[in-house]
Amino acid sequence: MNLFTALCCGAMAMLPLAQRGNVGLAALLFVLAQLGYTVATSIHAAHLERLAQSFISAEKLPCAGWAFGFLGGIAHC
Repeated sequence: MNLFTALCCGAMAMLPLAQRGNVGLAALLFVLAQLGYTVATSIHAAHLERLAQSFISAEKLPCAGWAFGFLGGIAHC
């Protein structure tokens, strides 16, 4: 999963390198970032059942993560 997360972050970080008119490079970097994000999210979802065993349930774990992140965003402002 770390490899695909790094692919996503690296491709998005290199996106500003595509100069004006270089749509091909921008599209390639976007597709690589999207591929990395999609695969990393799929792997994360596949491990969710095992991670949720020590928590409440597989349905409540993502909800709790979203809620804590939302509260963190509010606290940061």
